[in-house]
Amino acid sequence: MAPGNLLGRDAELEALGALLVGARPVAVLGEAGVGKTTLVRGAAEMAGLGIREGGALATLAWTPFLALRRAVGDGFRGDLTAVATEVELRVGPDLLFIDDLQWADDDTRDVLTLLAGRVGLVATIRAGDPGGPAALELIRSSGGQVLELAGLSAGASAAIVRRASPAMDPSMIDRLVAQAGGNPLLLEELATRGEPTTNLRRALGNRLDNLSAAGRRSFALLALAGRPLRADELGRAAHELRRSGIAIETDGQLAVRHPLFAEAAVAALSETERRRLHLRLASLLTAPGERARHLAEAGRTSEAAEAAQMAADAAGRPLERASHLELVALMTEGSAGDAARIEAARIFVVAGGSGPARAVRLLEAIEDGADELLVERDALLARAHWETGDLAACRAAYARGRRRPIAPTSLARARLDADEASFVVNVDGDYPTARRILDEAMAAGRTTPMVLGVHAAIRAFHDGEDVLDEALLAYEAAFNDRLDRFSAFRNAKLVTWVSAEHHGYKASLAFVESAIRRLDTPDLAGRVDELRAEAIQVLLSAGRLDDVVRRTDELLERAVSRRGRQLATTMRSIALACQGAADEAIAGLDAIEPSVTEDWEGRGQLLAARIETEILGGRPAAALALYERFRAIPCPDASNAVMMDLVIQWARLDLGQDPGPPLPIQPWPVAAGAHPESEGLGAWFAEDPAMAAGHFADAVALWAGFNRPRELVCHWAHAESLRRSGSPDAERLLRDALGLAESIGFATLAARARRSLRQAGVHVTAGRPGLAPDRSARMTSREREALGLVGRGLATPDIARRMGLGRGTVDQILGAAARKLGAVSRVQAAAILDRDEEGPAKDARPRIIVRDEDDAHAAVLAALEGAEVAVDPAADPALADRVHDDLRRLGRDGATPREVPVGPTLGPDEQHLLARIAEGMSLGEAAESLHVSRRTADRRLDAARCALGVATTAEAIVAFQRRGWRPPD
Repeated sequence: MAPGNLLGRDAELEALGALLVGARPVAVLGEAGVGKTTLVRGAAEMAGLGIREGGALATLAWTPFLALRRAVGDGFRGDLTAVATEVELRVGPDLLFIDDLQWADDDTRDVLTLLAGRVGLVATIRAGDPGGPAALELIRSSGGQVLELAGLSAGASAAIVRRASPAMDPSMIDRLVAQAGGNPLLLEELATRGEPTTNLRRALGNRLDNLSAAGRRSFALLALAGRPLRADELGRAAHELRRSGIAIETDGQLAVRHPLFAEAAVAALSETERRRLHLRLASLLTAPGERARHLAEAGRTSEAAEAAQMAADAAGRPLERASHLELVALMTEGSAGDAARIEAARIFVVAGGSGPARAVRLLEAIEDGADELLVERDALLARAHWETGDLAACRAAYARGRRRPIAPTSLARARLDADEASFVVNVDGDYPTARRILDEAMAAGRTTPMVLGVHAAIRAFHDGEDVLDEALLAYEAAFNDRLDRFSAFRNAKLVTWVSAEHHGYKASLAFVESAIRRLDTPDLAGRVDELRAEAIQVLLSAGRLDDVVRRTDELLERAVSRRGRQLATTMRSIALACQGAADEAIAGLDAIEPSVTEDWEGRGQLLAARIETEILGGRPAAALALYERFRAIPCPDASNAVMMDLVIQWARLDLGQDPGPPLPIQPWPVAAGAHPESEGLGAWFAEDPAMAAGHFADAVALWAGFNRPRELVCHWAHAESLRRSGSPDAERLLRDALGLAESIGFATLAARARRSLRQAGVHVTAGRPGLAPDRSARMTSREREALGLVGRGLATPDIARRMGLGRGTVDQILGAAARKLGAVSRVQAAAILDRDEEGPAKDARPRIIVRDEDDAHAAVLAALEGAEVAVDPAADPALADRVHDDLRRLGRDGATPREVPVGPTLGPDEQHLLARIAEGMSLGEAAESLHVSRRTADRRLDAARCALGVATTAEAIVAFQRRGWRPPD
């Protein structure tokens, strides 16, 4: 039954409660006053969920992270990713409730996007508000669900009126119910007045009309403030506001009872009255940021700009500073305002999320000024457009910047040059143009660290020069320049790629891990995660498949930007497919498919990974079907396109088709092996294995140091070619190929090598499909910690509280751990990990429990081999005495029978039940398999827990497997 303030909402409470216990975001949509907030609070209470509530405020929508700060406190540091991590830590297993999401600031919305699916998240959204559609899109694009809250039924509406006015005439109740349309707030207001009115706004206005003139002014002041005020700040009318019921008091402060009261009060103000009250608030409030906003609303532009600049100078967070600088720009004309726009835009570009789009709006407002300023504007605008994916606008901004007459040594032009060179390489793959831009910059004296770094990187790749050390020194200087830290990040990605393509994965990995260490600060947390994803890509080239999976899982255990998540996930999927887990790999790709960016780094990489995964999973036809979609996406890196052409040739060959002509000789070392490998495929199709062997041997040498998986594929292909040609060296080389594939967990290649050996007449045993030699090798520290807590009997909320994570994140971690261990439940996974990590040493001494004569005979024989013997307390005392004497004669424990070590007594029925649950069955499935009722299975499980001295099923399974018991035959 619903609480008294939720009359008629039983069905909605039940539906919302069921949604709240899941990990997906939930929004309650409805008109103002319909009871959205009350419903959320009631559903959370009935579901037993703690709640961290923070409402967004229309008048304070400029304040970064306002709703989050109201929910979990202040003290955030760093960028959006760092804030999301801190919010998750503070929310833990509780429910994060954002009331009036339609008024939330952009920064809060960006953080909520990162937190979706990680913490329990519920929001209310007012129907009909201009901000409502964007708020709904946030929930739906994050995989959330929307519960639309309609008005109350006539019966429930009448009950609310009777509760408010027990003596009201039934005919009047009917009139009010018909007038209110099921809106609880309007029903309460009409019942209080005892007369109908046309709408809720008018009803609330009538309530305000009953106040004195001083009361109306004080309430309007409270409404314009957008937050609680002290009673002394509201003057003598504070008592009247309390008595009227339109304001509520908490901790000595008065707050508006419902936003609709505030809206009605503000709507009744004239422009003159509104300005006068804003000025009054500016004199009352001490925070410079708030004062600045009220001064701006009062029309005091110069004072507002001064206060906003003070707020910006005192801001402890970059995004907060940028927000205040926006107001400085709005309130200030000329170069000072443009300088504020430039600085704010630079912060927004670095922040990611919606920041680049906000930067575009700021920068497009700069129309005139000195050429140096305009070039700076163009460089930042191009960078912002690049981040938002508007590549045409990005090119136009670079072109405008180049055309402006400017001093040859301009710092702004140097930034534009370095960025544009990176752009034409990363997006167009146009190295000559990038080289020309930077050569001209250096000839003109624009030798900033960024220009030098990108120039060295492009020389290393395009001209084959060994100048990586120069690039490293240039980035060293850039890392020490705060203005260029984001440029250092952007171009560190370029150097990582260039060094991988020209110097190999060892040099690339060394560089990117050095860059991660240097840039790993809270203000660049999200960008550094993108570099970690780049490092994962290099690890895949190095053939470190377990590290790829483990590091990706470690990365995804945190809130990660969309680009970082999509790159890491695609690399993880390819590694999993190599290990024989193609279905899991495809599931991971399907999970991110709805949210990938529509460019090469998003959709292109996703399709490339899907094609490789399908081929590795033995579905070449499916890979070919995706190939045309892949080709339709412009690929900036020719070597990536060549690699995809190569795997498609393998797909055609697997289907018995002509793989096509040999791929062209590649100028890039990273792809140099593609040409001889494709020639080998052509020779296979032409049934010329001797020629194929030579080509594949060449490919092995060229892939070495650049692409370990391809190197091993060609190693096997070379050996297989020799087998087909009848060479006596084939068996030895095939065994080498098998050993190399197994050494990195390349299960799909190992399967091909075993098949080749069997075709050569060599008997080989099948490997364990889908798993690395040590199946727990890919486990992250958090997965081990979470499974350990499962083994101790903790449920998801308790685990989340212990680990400082959201419930959704815990479920994600436990699901990943179960998949790695081949378990179908978290309980089974906890038992497997406990058994695997303890190993045989833990149960080195078998344990024999004596219950009858047969047990006694076996126990004495086992004792000769060092087994531990225990006597069931229920066994015959004479039997216990005899076993005791025999053990004494063998030099074993000579205690009395009652002191002989006694183990828990598990009957065969309990052992059979625990064995099935340990295999991953639910209790119901185990009962069905044993042909007993669910009630009987419950009793047996209780008996097993009692015998083992544990409180939970998870602990029982761990204890059962730890002792090495097996059900009787």
